[in-house]
Amino acid sequence: MKNGTIQWDTLIVDITDEVRQQQVNETLVQEIHHRVKNNLAIIIGFLELQLEDLNEQSPERLTLERAMTRIYSIAEIHKLLHEGSNLVDINVKKYMDHLIEHITDTINVGDGLHVDLQVDRLQMNVNELTPLGMLLSELLTNSAKYALNRNKRGHIQINISSLNGSYNVRYHDTGPGIDKLEFENPKDTDFNIVHLLLRQLEADYKLLNKDGFGLEFTFKERQKGAHSNIGI
Repeated sequence: MKNGTIQWDTLIVDITDEVRQQQVNETLVQEIHHRVKNNLAIIIGFLELQLEDLNEQSPERLTLERAMTRIYSIAEIHKLLHEGSNLVDINVKKYMDHLIEHITDTINVGDGLHVDLQVDRLQMNVNELTPLGMLLSELLTNSAKYALNRNKRGHIQINISSLNGSYNVRYHDTGPGIDKLEFENPKDTDFNIVHLLLRQLEADYKLLNKDGFGLEFTFKERQKGAHSNIGI
């Protein structure tokens, strides 16, 4: 200010530079998401090639299928962040629809497994959705393999809602279920990963072991941010 007069030209230049820098930063972030998504897609492609050499009953096949779905659960987040105008928040319904479709296609369950997804109008940031997506990927992959009955029919119910700064997730399938002691003290990698991700979300959970396998858990909303702090 000179003699009580605001230097508008300087102020305009400052604001213009700030806007320009913000646009550059957003472009860089989008480029990062794009490259991460592409690199993970290449890895999935390599695994798909290996999958073609294995028959349906091969024990190595399930290992590869699980690896593919774990990688996809992360890759899809970066894909949606790159495609969207919002570089922080992701539409949970859209993400889950893609994840479910990928897993049922990969495990090749055909029309035998019906997945009923009920999701509030939610947007989650990458810090929330990355561990949640990986956790649900583990549960979905396990259900797709074991929840079908003798008639090759099965059902999965997923409910995701939000209330007072917390998310509630309820998952249930029509499979054989699991003993509570076995769930709390898992001997296989899959449920160890489920427990790891529940701890990462700092979630309170309970096992719903009636008419199949069920798990309900609640976790608090996390700080907004473009970078995940998951320690996996």
